[in-house]
Amino acid sequence: MKNLIKKILSEDNTPQPGVSSAKGTDVSNMKSNTKYLNINEILSQVEGIPYYKEVLSDILKNDYSWPVTKKVLEYAQYLKSNPKSVVNFPPINVINDKLDDGAHRISAIYLLDNLLDRNNPYWDDVKIRVDFYDKILSEEFEKVQDYKKEMSTSHKEYLKFKEEITPLITKYLDSLINIEMIVKSNDNPTTYTVYFYDVEPISKHYCYGCGGTFHYPTGNHDLYTSNHYEDNDQFTSAVEMAVIDMFGGDLSDMEFYSLIYEYLFDRIKRYMDNDPINDYPEEHDMDW
Repeated sequence: MKNLIKKILSEDNTPQPGVSSAKGTDVSNMKSNTKYLNINEILSQVEGIPYYKEVLSDILKNDYSWPVTKKVLEYAQYLKSNPKSVVNFPPINVINDKLDDGAHRISAIYLLDNLLDRNNPYWDDVKIRVDFYDKILSEEFEKVQDYKKEMSTSHKEYLKFKEEITPLITKYLDSLINIEMIVKSNDNPTTYTVYFYDVEPISKHYCYGCGGTFHYPTGNHDLYTSNHYEDNDQFTSAVEMAVIDMFGGDLSDMEFYSLIYEYLFDRIKRYMDNDPINDYPEEHDMDW
């Protein structure tokens, strides 16, 4: 395994972002709460950390075909040779308690701690800078306050401002809604049940016994049971109330409902299309 790893890696240079690296949110105008955490604290306090277990599994199986695995391995080998450099890496960024930037670095340290340098207590103990941001409220979101002053509860007023406000609503939804897992429905093999992470702006509007559950049909595009319709309606309504809290409006006018419903389907589809692990059906385009 060691010889194969050496062939894959270039050990002379600090690792650079690769094709598998995503660009994080611009946080230059946001205030952070900085903590210094070890790898176990990061894994327990930060939600939505991707692929660190999958990378370890790949390497244990001598499978280096995935670009993410190669890039994490590159980071890990560099850190193993230069352990003190870990404190000079850019901070891990967390927005709304969910990882926004730093997945490769976290995965590399996890890989060192659990396999490549597991007898070295350094990787258990070293503290890494993690910057926590409570909400995405950059300058463009401050414009929402002006919109709230003008916002009428009438549907006409929403339509009047639709082109200006819709991109802000979409960005706000991006900051709130994150998929925890997708599993096949017990009721219908062509329907998938989607579980979203609970966040306070949405969860405070859940009805009794409700949660972050949504059903996504494939094949004939129809929801299978009345319970599926109810779950989707309840979750969409809770998200709508969170949007109204931010942007103004009135629930009875259902100003944002259809926008949110379409957003959820589109978000789930993108997740499925870009999931490198699970094999989802190709026929899952929704007809709007």
